[in-house]
Amino acid sequence: MCSSRYISVRHDYKTSLGGNNIEDTGAKAIARALQQNATVSSLDICGNNITNEAMKEVAAALRVNKSLLTVGLCIFVFEPVQNHLGANNIGYEGAKELAKSLGENSTLLSLNLGSFWLRHLVDYNTIGDKGAKIIARELKANHTLRCLYLSIIPLMRDHGR
Repeated sequence: MCSSRYISVRHDYKTSLGGNNIEDTGAKAIARALQQNATVSSLDICGNNITNEAMKEVAAALRVNKSLLTVGLCIFVFEPVQNHLGANNIGYEGAKELAKSLGENSTLLSLNLGSFWLRHLVDYNTIGDKGAKIIARELKANHTLRCLYLSIIPLMRDHGR
């Protein structure tokens, strides 16, 4: 678990939109706003049915945004799989775009791609081995990120080797 000592914010302006089913349209609008934003330090868009398409724009915003310190892109689900509208489904393509932004971002301290659920879940952020590898490779150039949550993300049996 990430210690709060790594994330100290003087003026913490949080935007929590988790579980509002904003989908790609909403995520793209948020991404456009983040490119101009200079005050929001924490963004939670977990569980909003966001796909790779919108992740490209969110990643582009992370490249230029200088105020965000924490971002949550995780999923959370309270319903069975048939009603999993709250899930984010970010796969390899989204992970690739995110990885590029992590290589360029110099302010982000914490990123949550993990998940939690209260009932059975099959579909969630599926960045897989390839996505995890590309994120790891780009993190070599990032010297500010202190906490990266990748819990419950399916990896193959070779564990990304």
